[in-house]
Amino acid sequence: MTIQLPEYLYHGTTINKLHKMKERLGNREYWKKGKDFGPGFYTTVNLGQAKRFAKMKCRPNDYPCVAKMKILDIDITKITSKVFIGASRDWSDFIFKYRIEKKSNSSYALIAGPLADNDMRDVVLECRTKDKEWFYRKITSTTTGEPKEYLGDQVVFTDETFINDFLIIEGWYLKNTKGEWRYETNKEGHSRTV
Repeated sequence: MTIQLPEYLYHGTTINKLHKMKERLGNREYWKKGKDFGPGFYTTVNLGQAKRFAKMKCRPNDYPCVAKMKILDIDITKITSKVFIGASRDWSDFIFKYRIEKKSNSSYALIAGPLADNDMRDVVLECRTKDKEWFYRKITSTTTGEPKEYLGDQVVFTDETFINDFLIIEGWYLKNTKGEWRYETNKEGHSRTV
Protein backbone atom coordinates (compact mmCIF):
# COMPACT_ATOMS: atom_id res chain seq x y z
CA MET A 1 0.00 0.00 0.00
CA THR A 2 1.33 3.44 -0.91
CA ILE A 3 0.79 6.30 1.53
CA GLN A 4 0.93 9.86 0.25
CA LEU A 5 1.51 12.52 2.89
CA PRO A 6 0.05 16.00 2.37
CA GLU A 7 2.29 18.92 1.43
CA TYR A 8 1.55 20.75 4.71
CA LEU A 9 0.74 19.87 8.30
CA TYR A 10 -0.33 22.15 11.17
CA HIS A 11 0.50 22.13 14.87
CA GLY A 12 -1.57 24.11 17.39
CA THR A 13 0.66 25.72 20.00
CA THR A 14 1.38 29.10 21.61
CA ILE A 15 3.74 31.97 20.78
CA ASN A 16 6.08 31.10 23.65
CA LYS A 17 6.38 27.48 22.49
CA LEU A 18 6.73 28.48 18.84
CA HIS A 19 10.05 30.21 19.63
CA LYS A 20 11.38 26.93 21.06
CA MET A 21 10.03 24.97 18.07
CA LYS A 22 11.88 27.30 15.70
CA GLU A 23 15.14 26.40 17.47
CA ARG A 24 14.48 22.65 17.30
CA LEU A 25 11.22 21.31 15.90
CA GLY A 26 11.56 17.72 17.07
CA ASN A 27 12.29 17.84 20.78
CA ARG A 28 11.14 14.88 22.86
CA GLU A 29 11.29 16.82 26.16
CA TYR A 30 8.09 18.69 25.14
CA TRP A 31 6.12 15.58 24.17
CA LYS A 32 3.30 14.85 26.60
CA LYS A 33 2.02 11.52 27.75
CA GLY A 34 -1.68 10.74 27.78
CA LYS A 35 -2.28 11.18 24.04
CA ASP A 36 -4.06 8.75 21.72
CA PHE A 37 -0.90 7.43 20.08
CA GLY A 38 1.52 8.04 22.94
CA PRO A 39 4.29 10.63 23.25
CA GLY A 40 5.10 12.34 19.97
CA PHE A 41 4.85 15.48 17.89
CA TYR A 42 1.14 15.80 17.05
CA THR A 43 0.04 17.50 13.84
CA THR A 44 -3.07 17.67 11.67
CA VAL A 45 -3.93 18.34 8.04
CA ASN A 46 -6.78 20.61 9.21
CA LEU A 47 -5.93 24.26 9.96
CA GLY A 48 -9.22 24.85 11.81
CA GLN A 49 -8.55 21.89 14.10
CA ALA A 50 -5.03 23.18 14.83
CA LYS A 51 -6.48 26.62 15.71
CA ARG A 52 -8.92 25.01 18.19
CA PHE A 53 -6.07 23.10 19.87
CA ALA A 54 -3.94 26.26 20.01
CA LYS A 55 -6.74 28.07 21.85
CA MET A 56 -7.10 25.16 24.31
CA LYS A 57 -3.33 25.17 25.05
CA CYS A 58 -3.12 28.91 25.64
CA ARG A 59 -2.36 30.23 29.13
CA PRO A 60 -2.36 33.80 30.52
CA ASN A 61 0.37 36.03 29.05
CA ASP A 62 0.56 33.92 25.90
CA TYR A 63 -1.25 33.82 22.54
CA PRO A 64 -2.53 30.95 20.37
CA CYS A 65 -0.37 30.13 17.39
CA VAL A 66 -0.44 27.50 14.63
CA ALA A 67 2.79 26.39 12.99
CA LYS A 68 2.49 25.57 9.29
CA MET A 69 5.02 22.91 8.36
CA LYS A 70 6.09 21.81 4.93
CA ILE A 71 6.88 18.14 4.50
CA LEU A 72 10.05 17.60 2.50
CA ASP A 73 10.32 14.66 0.12
CA ILE A 74 10.04 11.48 2.15
CA ASP A 75 10.20 7.93 0.93
CA ILE A 76 7.57 6.72 3.35
CA THR A 77 8.30 3.08 2.48
CA LYS A 78 11.62 3.50 4.33
CA ILE A 79 10.03 4.40 7.67
CA THR A 80 7.87 2.39 10.02
CA SER A 81 4.35 3.73 10.00
CA LYS A 82 0.86 2.86 11.19
CA VAL A 83 -2.11 4.45 9.42
CA PHE A 84 -5.76 4.20 10.44
CA ILE A 85 -8.18 5.42 7.75
CA GLY A 86 -11.04 5.69 10.24
CA ALA A 87 -12.31 4.48 13.59
CA SER A 88 -11.98 0.69 13.83
CA ARG A 89 -11.32 -1.99 16.41
CA ASP A 90 -7.61 -1.99 15.50
CA TRP A 91 -7.50 1.80 15.99
CA SER A 92 -9.33 1.49 19.32
CA ASP A 93 -7.05 -1.36 20.46
CA PHE A 94 -3.98 0.72 19.54
CA ILE A 95 -5.24 3.63 21.66
CA PHE A 96 -6.23 1.22 24.47
CA LYS A 97 -2.72 -0.27 24.41
CA TYR A 98 -1.16 3.13 25.03
CA ARG A 99 -3.73 4.96 27.18
CA ILE A 100 -4.88 2.06 29.38
CA GLU A 101 -2.11 -0.55 29.28
CA LYS A 102 0.65 2.13 29.07
CA LYS A 103 2.54 0.22 26.35
CA SER A 104 4.99 1.97 24.04
CA ASN A 105 4.37 3.10 20.47
CA SER A 106 8.09 3.40 19.75
CA SER A 107 8.08 0.85 16.93
CA TYR A 108 6.54 3.45 14.58
CA ALA A 109 8.13 6.70 13.39
CA LEU A 110 4.79 7.94 12.03
CA ILE A 111 1.23 7.17 13.19
CA ALA A 112 -1.89 8.66 11.59
CA GLY A 113 -5.59 8.31 12.28
CA PRO A 114 -8.70 9.92 13.70
CA LEU A 115 -8.87 11.60 17.11
CA ALA A 116 -10.58 9.50 19.77
CA ASP A 117 -11.95 12.42 21.77
CA ASN A 118 -10.92 15.84 22.96
CA ASP A 119 -11.30 14.82 26.62
CA MET A 120 -10.44 11.21 27.39
CA ARG A 121 -9.56 11.58 31.08
CA ASP A 122 -12.89 10.28 32.45
CA VAL A 123 -12.99 7.43 29.91
CA VAL A 124 -9.45 6.36 30.83
CA LEU A 125 -10.22 6.44 34.56
CA GLU A 126 -13.44 4.45 34.18
CA CYS A 127 -11.85 2.00 31.74
CA ARG A 128 -9.44 0.68 34.34
CA THR A 129 -12.25 -1.63 35.46
CA LYS A 130 -13.58 -2.32 31.94
CA ASP A 131 -12.38 -4.16 28.84
CA LYS A 132 -11.41 -3.32 25.24
CA GLU A 133 -14.96 -3.81 23.97
CA TRP A 134 -16.33 -1.25 26.46
CA PHE A 135 -13.52 1.16 25.50
CA TYR A 136 -14.30 0.77 21.78
CA ARG A 137 -18.02 1.48 22.30
CA LYS A 138 -17.24 4.45 24.55
CA ILE A 139 -14.93 6.20 22.08
CA THR A 140 -16.98 5.46 18.94
CA SER A 141 -20.60 5.88 20.14
CA THR A 142 -22.69 8.52 21.87
CA THR A 143 -24.65 7.73 25.05
CA THR A 144 -27.65 6.86 22.81
CA GLY A 145 -25.57 4.40 20.76
CA GLU A 146 -25.25 6.61 17.68
CA PRO A 147 -21.84 6.91 16.02
CA LYS A 148 -19.83 9.88 17.30
CA GLU A 149 -19.20 12.73 14.93
CA TYR A 150 -15.79 12.90 13.34
CA LEU A 151 -13.54 14.88 15.71
CA GLY A 152 -10.58 15.38 13.40
CA ASP A 153 -7.35 13.68 12.43
CA GLN A 154 -3.85 13.41 13.82
CA VAL A 155 -0.49 12.70 12.21
CA VAL A 156 2.04 11.87 14.91
CA PHE A 157 5.81 11.74 14.61
CA THR A 158 7.67 9.77 17.29
CA ASP A 159 11.23 10.08 15.99
CA GLU A 160 13.09 13.36 16.64
CA THR A 161 15.58 12.84 13.82
CA PHE A 162 12.81 12.14 11.34
CA ILE A 163 10.99 15.36 12.34
CA ASN A 164 14.11 17.50 12.09
CA ASP A 165 15.09 16.00 8.72
CA PHE A 166 11.71 16.14 6.97
CA LEU A 167 9.60 18.96 8.44
CA ILE A 168 10.30 22.68 8.20
CA ILE A 169 8.30 25.54 9.68
CA GLU A 170 7.26 27.59 6.67
CA GLY A 171 5.21 30.09 8.66
CA TRP A 172 2.65 30.49 11.42
CA TYR A 173 -0.79 31.84 12.16
CA LEU A 174 -1.02 34.19 15.14
CA LYS A 175 -4.21 35.17 16.94
CA ASN A 176 -4.18 38.79 18.07
CA THR A 177 -6.04 40.44 20.96
CA LYS A 178 -8.98 41.20 18.63
CA GLY A 179 -9.40 37.48 17.94
CA GLU A 180 -8.16 37.72 14.34
CA TRP A 181 -5.69 35.25 12.86
CA ARG A 182 -2.85 36.53 10.69
CA TYR A 183 -0.21 34.57 8.82
CA GLU A 184 3.51 35.28 8.97
CA THR A 185 6.15 33.68 6.80
CA ASN A 186 9.25 32.23 8.40
CA LYS A 187 11.79 34.79 7.20
CA GLU A 188 14.63 32.93 8.92
CA GLY A 189 14.38 30.19 6.34
CA HIS A 190 14.32 26.60 7.36
CA SER A 191 14.00 26.05 11.08
CA ARG A 192 15.59 22.67 10.92
CA THR A 193 18.39 21.61 13.19
CA VAL A 194 21.50 20.93 11.14
